[in-house]
Amino acid sequence: MTPIVLKLCNAAAFGVSMLFNGMAGKGIRDLSAAYDHVALPAGPAFGIWGIIFTWEFVFVVAQFFVSGFDEILSTLTLWFCISQLMQGLWVVIFTKTDPNLVGD
Repeated sequence: MTPIVLKLCNAAAFGVSMLFNGMAGKGIRDLSAAYDHVALPAGPAFGIWGIIFTWEFVFVVAQFFVSGFDEILSTLTLWFCISQLMQGLWVVIFTKTDPNLVGD
């Protein structure tokens, strides 16, 4: 694939992930508070995602302007797209959980 196609794939995957997060991600903090599990971080810990999303956005924009990315896109794009789609699907699946069933 050409570099422009790979760049567009990365941008599309990021866009889908942000769409999923925007549609389903509003209740993550409240939902995580409903679960009492040692592996689940406290609600404020989810604030790290703002930093993660910002750097993902920086990458998506920078790849269009920094020609050095062209050399690694053929290796990187598949993994970036998979990670974006998994990230977006996690939010959808997690927020579809019914907190009223917790502890039952």
